[in-house]
Amino acid sequence: MIDLNNTRTGGISYCSTLTDCTSCISVESALGWSCSWCNKDQQCHTLGSLVSACTLSNDCVSLSSLSTCRGKSVEACPASELLPEQVHIAFDGGRSNGWPTGMSVSWFTARAINGSRV
Repeated sequence: MIDLNNTRTGGISYCSTLTDCTSCISVESALGWSCSWCNKDQQCHTLGSLVSACTLSNDCVSLSSLSTCRGKSVEACPASELLPEQVHIAFDGGRSNGWPTGMSVSWFTARAINGSRV
């Protein structure tokens, strides 16, 4: 997504409204990648922000070449984005008498994953 002025929320940094690493580092403005994810405070900050807990640290993730962040790709986002949330378990299938023959399990993760096991 491209944000020309990086202030979609009426003057408040758009970066600070994002709650996960992948969304955070994917924000692009006319000047390049706009946000960085700080692993210390688990928050998204405008690139170069002085209020970030990672201001004096490189324990962050950013796609910007101007950033001093150690992480430079989506794969560097914390593994917590791979933890399942909103798990839904339900009976599935059925016999002619109405009794289920199996179960279905579904869940949400903040980042897409390749393959899954239950």
